[in-house]
Amino acid sequence: HNGVAFQIGTSVTSHIGAYDFPGNPGAFETWDFSGYNGPTVLSYTGINAVGTPYAGSYPTADVCSYVASQGQYEYIEDDPAATYLLGANSASAALNLTANKQKVFAFPFTFNDTWTDTYSGSGNNGGFPFTRSGTVTAEADGYGTLITPNGTYTNVLRIYYYQTFTDIVGTDSYFGEQSTWSWYKEGIHYPIFSITDATYDGFPSISMGYYNDAPTGINEPTAAEIISVYP
Repeated sequence: HNGVAFQIGTSVTSHIGAYDFPGNPGAFETWDFSGYNGPTVLSYTGINAVGTPYAGSYPTADVCSYVASQGQYEYIEDDPAATYLLGANSASAALNLTANKQKVFAFPFTFNDTWTDTYSGSGNNGGFPFTRSGTVTAEADGYGTLITPNGTYTNVLRIYYYQTFTDIVGTDSYFGEQSTWSWYKEGIHYPIFSITDATYDGFPSISMGYYNDAPTGINEPTAAEIISVYP
């Protein structure tokens, strides 16, 4: 089992705020977000996908990330060599990527490693059906020390994700583009800090950041770690 993917029993509280400059890539960097303001609080929990309302659509899901306050379920497949997003559902929207699932992690993964993945699926938004096809590229572009409002983390790896996708709604097509910088540490099963900037159909759609509360009892990296900072 990989050391950073979301797991059953993991509970996370996120503090969401505005976009902030992600800092520089490179080795032995220090990213100081100690003054970051995240006024919006959102909690989510890793639960067994079996028994959730949309489990039948995701038979290979290993874990479901559940946001109770929004009634949102995100389904994740955790394989030995990679972690995939299978889809997400709520009462008003859905996206199912089981036809060609979207890679989130590949293992092992270390500084300067990259991978590219294509994905596709279908869904609906407010009752309007659509199809989606996209490409995501990930690069481990930096490592070092990360400082957030809840503490200092050493030996963290930053992953830069660049994603493009096209939605087809009836006869219309819409293009999306997204850049995300996320910081990870072996033994913590979610991003410690993340920043996203995105556009949809040429207009700004997401411009935000968030930091997550520190877990209790951080597991330090070992010689057997599969996400590491050093090449």
